[in-house]
Amino acid sequence: MPPPQTQARQPEPTITMLFRAAIGPINTDFYLPIFTRFEASGRAGLSWNWAASLCTFNWLVFRGLRGYALGYLAVLVFLPLLTLGLGRLVLNWSELAELLVGLSGLVLLFVLPGIGGNALFYRATRKNLEAAIVASAKLEQACKLLVGQSSSRQRFIRILVGNLALLCVVLPPCMPLLTRYSSETETTASSATARVQEAPASAPLPSAFPPLNVASSPLQSVALGTLPSDPVPAVSMPQPVASAPSLAASVPARMPSEPVRRASAPVTTASVPASEVSAPVTVASVSVLSVSSPKRLPSKPASVGHFYVNVGLFANATNAQRVQDKLRNARLPVINQRVHGVKGELIRVRVGPFAGLNQAGEAARKIKALNLDAVVVRL
Repeated sequence: MPPPQTQARQPEPTITMLFRAAIGPINTDFYLPIFTRFEASGRAGLSWNWAASLCTFNWLVFRGLRGYALGYLAVLVFLPLLTLGLGRLVLNWSELAELLVGLSGLVLLFVLPGIGGNALFYRATRKNLEAAIVASAKLEQACKLLVGQSSSRQRFIRILVGNLALLCVVLPPCMPLLTRYSSETETTASSATARVQEAPASAPLPSAFPPLNVASSPLQSVALGTLPSDPVPAVSMPQPVASAPSLAASVPARMPSEPVRRASAPVTTASVPASEVSAPVTVASVSVLSVSSPKRLPSKPASVGHFYVNVGLFANATNAQRVQDKLRNARLPVINQRVHGVKGELIRVRVGPFAGLNQAGEAARKIKALNLDAVVVRL
């Protein structure tokens, strides 16, 4: 039998040769079928390109689309200024408006280049083909001219080196900011943990109005319509009169600046004999007194030097020292204590002592102004 005849290889179409020369040696097999499909349909359609979506600026520069690269860079710079500067400071945008602008920016910067990058590259390549055909007398000359304009490996290496150089220039100034943000996050987390651990052991804050003491007045003075000459420091709220022992508590104490007015009708001691102190006394025996409405007396001052402000409980000595330095710079009295917790030895940072609750509260407001936690405790 005669040997089988090998099928001759079909010559590549001219338009395919031109597209291959214009695309260049990198990712030619990806773009060539897409461009052939666009050419057959007579228009550029939509298709996805990951390189154009995730590395838009570098991809535009690499494919020779420098005008579009400058426009993309302008949008990349203008969008944050529009959102944070004009929108937040001037137009007072709401959070919903900022969210919508941010989502629109993501679509504009990533989705739109990814879905339309191939069409954009096709149109630019088509223009280069037409210019090369007009400028060349032969197909080989046109292909050679297109190869000189295509995306070469040398251009790819230059862009990569430029990105590394830019990273080396930008990264060192940003490192202190990243370190500071990380330290502040760790300090906040440690302070929150310490506050949770100290919550059961913390003493409750003193009430602004502690319970008032019951004034003890002699029953005979009440019966005579007079009160002791010395002012009573504290009284309780009036209660219903039920018996003689609770009669003194039912009559508000006389304020120093407002004397008690006696009733016009005289009252004798015979109305309440001394031998019948334990006997029930009716409300009528008290109705002869006219006493001004009771006023709330100021609470007793707190004990001196018993108030502190807990700032945090730290496992890292460096973080504790940083917080102490910040408090000392604010001219606050700082003390630290070493305590043993579940995770080992911890450092508690406090501010104090203070003579009263008002002074401790003022110190707590200064500490919170420094972006630190502040919990007032009484020891």
